[in-house]
Amino acid sequence: PWVRYFTARSIGRHGYPEANDRLQAMAASDPAAQVRIESIKAMGLMNAEKAVPLLTSFMDDEDPDIACTAVRALGAIGPPHALPALLQALHARRPPLKMAVVQALGEHRTRETAEMLQWLAASENDEEVVTAAADELARMATPESITALVNLSVDPGRRDKVISALAKLPERDVPLL
Repeated sequence: PWVRYFTARSIGRHGYPEANDRLQAMAASDPAAQVRIESIKAMGLMNAEKAVPLLTSFMDDEDPDIACTAVRALGAIGPPHALPALLQALHARRPPLKMAVVQALGEHRTRETAEMLQWLAASENDEEVVTAAADELARMATPESITALVNLSVDPGRRDKVISALAKLPERDVPLL
């Protein structure tokens, strides 16, 4: 399994499109979870929008590590191609999947991702997900993400988390606030 693992990792890093079919097979059915995970990562790195349907199918995997890896691979692909799948994952009832979406969205410093993270922080009941979304907005440190945090601060139930996230802003970003 470790040979397959490092093979999948190398294929993803170096981008060998002729190995795509083999990567898909390993991601779908390899008996070793670590091989499946590394194959999913490689598909996200190599195939961009072509991998979205297959990666989306892995979001429902019973193994939470596989499902979260698929979400992070979709995050590497990013908007606009992976956005519908990431939105779908936001509606999952599995907190680890939502946490993976938060991390994936935070990688893209766009107005759309700031709006999605704001919506998630405003509507989510899981305190850990709310905190993670607020922290990602602060980490993004864009005018849109900081505006999203300020907008979230009007909710008394979220205010402490938002203020804590804002306090993490580097001094250079204070003028944006």
